[in-house]
Amino acid sequence: MNIEEELTDAIYEAGAIPELWPQTLQKLSELSDALGGLLFVTNMKTADWIASDGIIEIVKKYFREGWADKNPRPRRLAALRHAGFIHDLDVFSEEELKNEPVYQDFYRKVGFGWGAGTMFQMPSGDNVVFSFECSYETCPVRRETIERLDRLRPHLARASLLTWRMGMRTS
Repeated sequence: MNIEEELTDAIYEAGAIPELWPQTLQKLSELSDALGGLLFVTNMKTADWIASDGIIEIVKKYFREGWADKNPRPRRLAALRHAGFIHDLDVFSEEELKNEPVYQDFYRKVGFGWGAGTMFQMPSGDNVVFSFECSYETCPVRRETIERLDRLRPHLARASLLTWRMGMRTS
């Protein structure tokens, strides 16, 4: 069995057993040369998330300090309406990234700086985001990494729908 087949199995297992999402997100992060991964589900009233173990404290800080409300990345991702993964340079110019507060005052300060993400909508209208955060020194995310994640995206969509229908739990 190759790595993508193993990851596909892990994705569906996590869909059925949400407690497995952190380790599955970590495996996907390793595939992406990322420090960690995040599954984020939101609507206009609530937000739930699950993160890989290595970045849980950073993600908690992100939400606690209100960066989720200030971050233009999800809005730009949604506006792009791309049925696949993208990286930061797909939605921001390099100049914008140099001046964007969430990148300068949060991401770079906690060791992040680049990401690969995708978004899709649940039947309820909730948005699901998968984001894999890379260090500023080791990325931007390579195109072949995006292609690899895109092959797994349909499985992520189905598995996250299953988790959502079962009642997603946050980290």
